[in-house]
Amino acid sequence: MGRVYSLNPGPFGKALLIAALFMSFPQETRANSTAEELGASSSVLGQMGRFAAQGADAVLFAPSLLVLAEDNVLMAFPADDLINQVSVLQAGDHVDFLFTYEMPIDRETGFLPVAPAEGVVGPAQEEEAPTETLTFNLLQNVPIASVVRQLNEDGQPVGAPRALLLTITPQDALVLKYMKDVGAVVDLVLRAPGAEGQFAVDPVDLDYIINGYIVPGEGLP
Repeated sequence: MGRVYSLNPGPFGKALLIAALFMSFPQETRANSTAEELGASSSVLGQMGRFAAQGADAVLFAPSLLVLAEDNVLMAFPADDLINQVSVLQAGDHVDFLFTYEMPIDRETGFLPVAPAEGVVGPAQEEEAPTETLTFNLLQNVPIASVVRQLNEDGQPVGAPRALLLTITPQDALVLKYMKDVGAVVDLVLRAPGAEGQFAVDPVDLDYIINGYIVPGEGLP
């Protein structure tokens, strides 16, 4: 069973925590138990509202708590892109991570240049490899566990989001950290409810724009 974390302690948060513990048990266990046996009333379960539960390692999307699966990690990712600044995203949404980054490209092959073996001196070491701007969809269908905002004097969230809490695999967490640390530009896009499949999308560079959107002899539209 995953662990339950309360993100906003308080009387109602504690009640939700009890309800989350009940919902995090396997279905066969819940069938032979009741919420009252765990100290939670059915009214509390009804007040939980918007959340999703899928078995013992479910993630519960609610303003004050979440259940973290044992094979996932909780990561805070900066909410610096435009869709976050206009406060579109909320807990329970699924998003894709789009990145733009300057990558070294070998124009003769169209692939990333191969680094020379250690101790070998060649042209690749004499001059820096040229870079080109590439935009790509790196991670798809990432669930948002919670949206973190600044708290006012009354303890209420205000303003645009400061960070997103993501429940992801340790490998995906490393990928996002790498892209953040190297300074890649990120934008999140919101998926429609229930759209959880993989989108077949190609990375976009200048050649892609020219070949796909510009008519020869007419220039840019």
